[in-house]
Amino acid sequence: MASVPDEVELVMKWAREGYAQERKTINKRITSYGLKHYVERTMRKYVCNDSFVEAMLKLGFKGQRLENSEFYFFNIKTPKDVYDIHNSV
Repeated sequence: MASVPDEVELVMKWAREGYAQERKTINKRITSYGLKHYVERTMRKYVCNDSFVEAMLKLGFKGQRLENSEFYFFNIKTPKDVYDIHNSV
């Protein structure tokens, strides 16, 4: 599946709202597929994995593709931690 421009913009908006917080190392606890579900829950719209990956790379996050897979790991904090911080403000 190819990325969809409207979905890429939605992911970028989600990230800019503070939900995607960068960390120094690649986070291997959650893949791009898992992360896209956080976007969908927050933004209440469907996002394909390719759109999520494209947006994160455009924003300057470092990605590491899983071998023989369409999924990536990124240098992003675990979303639960980010959501706890974001919702406590």
